[in-house]
Amino acid sequence: MTSVLTLIAGMTGPALDHSIADQARAALAECGADAGAPDWLMPGAACDIPFAGAAPEAVQAAVRARLGTMPVDLVAQAAAGRRKRLFVADMDSTMITSESLDELAAYAGVKDAVAALTARAMNGEIDYR
Repeated sequence: MTSVLTLIAGMTGPALDHSIADQARAALAECGADAGAPDWLMPGAACDIPFAGAAPEAVQAAVRARLGTMPVDLVAQAAAGRRKRLFVADMDSTMITSESLDELAAYAGVKDAVAALTARAMNGEIDYR
């Protein structure tokens, strides 16, 4: 396959499942693409679907239109030269379901005091500085 479509579910939304991957594959077929089977990078969270025969830009637009407002990020790109080197994401409530600063404070034995400050800062009650 010459290209790949990557689907990524949000951490707080519904899990990415086979029905969503099937909808993406249907959109690929509508674009005239020949799609391979999903390669699950992390079950429920992310998968790659290899494809050939359609431009990545057209595939991305067609899949987004098919999935509508589902909380799924997606990207279609050429497979050649694609190498995952860096993953950038917000840590708190994205990668983990808590505040990392609070977890570090728990390790240091001061979670209650730090969590109270974190909550006030997140509510806009105190300035970051």
